[in-house]
Amino acid sequence: MEPQNISEKPTKSKIWVIGTIWANIIIFGLILVLVLQILNLFLHQFLNTIFGQILLYLIGIGTFVYAIKIGIKSVLKKTFISKEDVIGISFGVVLIPIILQVAVTGLGLIYLEKGPSTIRIFEFIIADIGFFFVTYFWCKKLIK
Repeated sequence: MEPQNISEKPTKSKIWVIGTIWANIIIFGLILVLVLQILNLFLHQFLNTIFGQILLYLIGIGTFVYAIKIGIKSVLKKTFISKEDVIGISFGVVLIPIILQVAVTGLGLIYLEKGPSTIRIFEFIIADIGFFFVTYFWCKKLIK
């Protein structure tokens, strides 16, 4: 990858950068769902075991890590990102799932009078922290 030159690439807004990263996450997520549905047709018994569930979980994590990497690479092809913007972009990528989690939890409490379990909330927090660090890692690694 060539070093970034500020004069060659326009600087786009952080919202555009975050949106592009999330577009990649959504596209890879949809591909993952399609692949898992096909796998479920052939490996239904295996996927219902604990080993199958762990494998699905690891495939999901790997897909999101790869999607963030590809998203950042596609952003870097079109715009310049300064090293100072990395933390802001990382927080921006995390902000979307936090907003969705709060909204879904709120709707569940309002309409179903039931919220997520403590374990589920802990999983949300761990996933959000993971999103932040994965985005931060790939931004730092790919920005020269």
